[in-house]
Amino acid sequence: SMNPGTSFDAVKELLFIVDQITVMTVNPGFSRQSHLSFVYEKIKEISEFKNKNNLKFEIQVDGGVNANNIYELWNLGVNNIVAGGAIFHGNDYAKNIGQLKNAVQY
Repeated sequence: SMNPGTSFDAVKELLFIVDQITVMTVNPGFSRQSHLSFVYEKIKEISEFKNKNNLKFEIQVDGGVNANNIYELWNLGVNNIVAGGAIFHGNDYAKNIGQLKNAVQY
């Protein structure tokens, strides 16, 4: 797992031996924080490195993922998302999950 303040260079050499990297787009600790989009550049670097080196690890994002940003994350190369707040906010969990699914089906 990589915090928002962790540089790409700090994890680059590990990417050859991992199955998954989780990129935090909030500072860990509290649910429903604002999504930190400045982390997108690191996600892009990780994805490009993965493709350039023909690596197979998954890229996961955790923190502030919702229907407004999931499509952009998917386009950056994210394979998995953690969306606790986006799913469990309110009482209609099925509707919330549907909104996330619909957001990536352009």
